[in-house]
Amino acid sequence: MSNFLPPRYRAADANGAPISSAKLYFYETGTTTPLATYSNQGLTSANVNPVVADGSGYFGAIYLQEAAYRVVLKDASDVQIYSVDNVRSSVLSNADLVTRLRQVATNPLDYGAIGDGVADESAQVQAAIDVATGCVDLLGKTFRCNSGLELRSGITIRNGTLDFSACTGNYGLRILGTSTSRGGLASDVAVNATQFSVASAVGIATGDLIILSKSAVWSSGLGDSGEMLRVSSVVGALISIAGRVRDSYAMVDGALVTELTPKTQVVVQNLTIIGSKTSAADLILLDAKYADGLVVRDCVFIRFKISAVRVDSCANVRIVNTAFQQGAVSSTAAFVDIRGASQDVFVGPGCQFVDGGGNGVRIGQNVATNDWVARSVFVTGCAFSGCYTQAIFIDKMAQHAIVSGCIFEAGAGSADCVRVDTADDVLVFGCVFRGNDDGVYLLNSPTNFSQFGNYFNVLDAPVDGGSGTGPMLSLTGNGTDAAIEATGTTGSGVKGTATSGKALWGAATTGQGVYGTSQSSNAVYGEATTSGNGGYFKSAAGYGLVAEGDATSPTKAAFRIVPQDALPTGPNAAGDIAVYNNKLYLCTAAGTPGTWTIVGTQT
Repeated sequence: MSNFLPPRYRAADANGAPISSAKLYFYETGTTTPLATYSNQGLTSANVNPVVADGSGYFGAIYLQEAAYRVVLKDASDVQIYSVDNVRSSVLSNADLVTRLRQVATNPLDYGAIGDGVADESAQVQAAIDVATGCVDLLGKTFRCNSGLELRSGITIRNGTLDFSACTGNYGLRILGTSTSRGGLASDVAVNATQFSVASAVGIATGDLIILSKSAVWSSGLGDSGEMLRVSSVVGALISIAGRVRDSYAMVDGALVTELTPKTQVVVQNLTIIGSKTSAADLILLDAKYADGLVVRDCVFIRFKISAVRVDSCANVRIVNTAFQQGAVSSTAAFVDIRGASQDVFVGPGCQFVDGGGNGVRIGQNVATNDWVARSVFVTGCAFSGCYTQAIFIDKMAQHAIVSGCIFEAGAGSADCVRVDTADDVLVFGCVFRGNDDGVYLLNSPTNFSQFGNYFNVLDAPVDGGSGTGPMLSLTGNGTDAAIEATGTTGSGVKGTATSGKALWGAATTGQGVYGTSQSSNAVYGEATTSGNGGYFKSAAGYGLVAEGDATSPTKAAFRIVPQDALPTGPNAAGDIAVYNNKLYLCTAAGTPGTWTIVGTQT
């Protein structure tokens, strides 16, 4: 005689939730004729038919006769959930039958765990994961894990605490797919292509995820360019994709196709995951590489050294309603690190990033080789407070990122709320910025950056142009309002610093190219450190520059020229103005130094 499902069977619905007071009916197979089961191995104490579960969905002991049973599971209202024929005690070791009857309800207690957070129970938790085909329920308990855990496709792990504070490995939870090189291209691939030919399509099938890459650098000498694509069809050596290729790939640049075998549909739900900021290993609490359809929701991540969540070359990732706390203070650490060829990654809504960590969310990397470009990343409806460097860092190896509806509070150090370094196609809108440094800091000439509808209350510039050789921020107003309008409370409304280009440049059709209002500092501030202009104003029909002071009770001049220690040595142009030795000079003839004429003297 064999137990119906050792040690105890727990009824659960399709979502893994326990079914209170569920009912198991036992019949002769293929009939509705009741067939007895027993509560003891000697088959002397018959169970009531149906056997009724307790409030948590657990059934008592059920032992079967040497006969074929029909087993029917119903809820408390007698609504049928499933029916299985030919259930025999002698075949209960069959994995498919066990999985069907359990209805994806496994937990570490079934494998010897206690769940009190004292002893290392990594093996017991992993055992529950290994046999599950659906949900691993931690039953609200705490499991200390000194070794990392591997998650498989289709697994939901939920409802408890995993303590990796003494973990000796580099990860707490890991979701790791595989990659296989499928060789090169048969011809070059152009931007926006929807299909391309490969040398061999053997092993590549419809629905597969592939990475198309090349050894040519993506940006500023950093990283190999590459992107993730989903195959829509394969005909011979011709691969069609869903969507379009976002870069060009030439055979001469060593373009390659890599096929991914990702872990799919993994859900991490309602967990508290604890790590350490000072662990000997570079601990990542949740490390996902080559995953498709990962969902992290309603979780709390506490303490980490490198990352709380790392997403490396993953697709269709959702991180929602999750709190991140107490990251290590390091410029390379990040609560959420999105890298590689990841695409379609959503962070938020409802995520909170609090207290430490180098970055709240980091998108893309700053590496020389062996990386790809993260694309289509959305950070929305999140709150950031106390991030040590940047709340959001959109780095060089990133393209197509949107930040919306977020709240940024002061960082622990001199922290920018959002920093964009070289990345392409970045939009920031509908956010509230309250920070120690800049609201948005632009570095190394990002391409196609735009921001609108944001509220800034920061100690430095709302949008800081940073440094580079071209315009950090270029906005053109085509209506009747300003192309740039910024209000500073104690800092600059608009601040720009350039090495050799324009620190601040604005163009408008009928309104102001640049318009700034400040209560106690500079409404518009521009500085050129080597050459070029700190501020340059030009108008086709109106005034290049208009300065207006208080008309009724002025306390300051509308326009100030700061005195210099000597007349400029040039080259100077006719019309240049300088103040030297309490005199106002006008350059009347260009040259080095040119001809300077006194037009006013302080008396």
